[in-house]
Amino acid sequence: MKVALPLDEEGSAKSLGEIRQMWEFCLLVQFVSFFGPTLLKLSANEEPDVNQVEEELLGYSYPTQDNGEFQLLTKIEKGIVGLLLEPRFRVDFDSDLKRIYSQRYGKSRACDVDTEDLIEVDEDSGKVVGLKKTYKAMNATEKIRVLAQLVRWISVDDRFRDRIDEESPEEFRINPLGYEGEFGTYFLFDDNRLYYREEKNKRPAVENGSKKRKRGVGQSIELEEDEPRWECVCWDESSWKGFVGGGGRMMKEIRKDILPVIAEDEQTKRDSAVWRAKQREKAVLVANRKRSSRIEQRKKKAEEEEQLQRELEHQKKQRQREREQLQRERAREERFRKREELRAAQQAAQANGSEPGSGSGAQGSMTTTRSTRRAAARSWEFDCECGVHGTNYDDGELSVACDECDIWMHVRCLDQETQKQILADQNGSDDTSQFQFICSRCKRKSQTQPPANGPPTPTPTIQDNKDTQPEVPEPGNRPAL
Repeated sequence: MKVALPLDEEGSAKSLGEIRQMWEFCLLVQFVSFFGPTLLKLSANEEPDVNQVEEELLGYSYPTQDNGEFQLLTKIEKGIVGLLLEPRFRVDFDSDLKRIYSQRYGKSRACDVDTEDLIEVDEDSGKVVGLKKTYKAMNATEKIRVLAQLVRWISVDDRFRDRIDEESPEEFRINPLGYEGEFGTYFLFDDNRLYYREEKNKRPAVENGSKKRKRGVGQSIELEEDEPRWECVCWDESSWKGFVGGGGRMMKEIRKDILPVIAEDEQTKRDSAVWRAKQREKAVLVANRKRSSRIEQRKKKAEEEEQLQRELEHQKKQRQREREQLQRERAREERFRKREELRAAQQAAQANGSEPGSGSGAQGSMTTTRSTRRAAARSWEFDCECGVHGTNYDDGELSVACDECDIWMHVRCLDQETQKQILADQNGSDDTSQFQFICSRCKRKSQTQPPANGPPTPTPTIQDNKDTQPEVPEPGNRPAL
């Protein structure tokens, strides 16, 4: 699978072009290449990769830790600041930059990097007090200019000069690779990039032994009063091949001696870039997986809370229904009690003023259709278990009257078995009712009250059977079972 590299994206082309044409970037990379392991405390396996520096400047950070502690550019930045500021004065990166600029800007003879638009000046004293922006808020070119100015201050520091003098200065010198015209000079740096510098003054004479490439800051970082124009001519294998396409002795030597090294180095850098891109993709996947997991957890928690809320709401409604049902039951019982009292009073009045036997019994109600009974009655009482009640109430639903209390109620509110019996009785062939319906109230009443004409409850008597023996009946006189 082909991996998309950040430096190959179309959106990065313009920013990369600006970065590569800056002599400040060339100065920064060359300084890191020379003094990274010794002064900046980079480990041996962290040989500076200019492609990685460009990636991180464009915002493609290497995903090692959230705070960026192990990013190459972060190590370079902290290492450079550490060379200018003692550890006891270190606070944080922005505070350190502010302290360095307030101490050195305008006081050092190496203030040739254009950072006028970045510095902050006190209006009263006119002194530089720091930078206008935080380092994180700067764009790539602004960061490069700030770091290049720090490198210039390091290069003129007496401690740095003493350190260079202790070692062989020739190791840190770069001689020109070749010349073009009267003012053009080519330099090949340690990152295998070819830069062209166009001088405003006449170029110096060629020194003996210039064919041999030697490393050093020398002419590469010493600037003239009239600032020269820098151009990155070759930065990868394809640009090198395009550059050496012509003839000439220098081009032949480059094709023979330099292009094989360039090709090998290009493959190594590309492999490293592919590895970094894969690591970034893995980091994005892990972050998305963690984010998805957190989202799932929040979603699950929200669902559980919603389910709990629904259960609580259901329980609340259930308790409300139970309270309403209990209130309806009590109201029905109260109405039933009052009707019974009224019925008893009416029956007593009829018994005193009319002959017995003039009324009709339960059997009479069974031989008369219920519809005829309600049609013939001047008024009737409706009191159903669902809570609906009233005098002469008729909502059009199928209703049935109790054969005991003559109270009407909905058929649908009765139990299933009773509903089936009533419907079967209603669908019979004749018009007379064969099913005697007794409501639940009358059933409870008949169970709790003794029958009116029944025998009296015998009063138990206690006998003293101490001196008497139970009489055993004769075999012939035993009562028949």
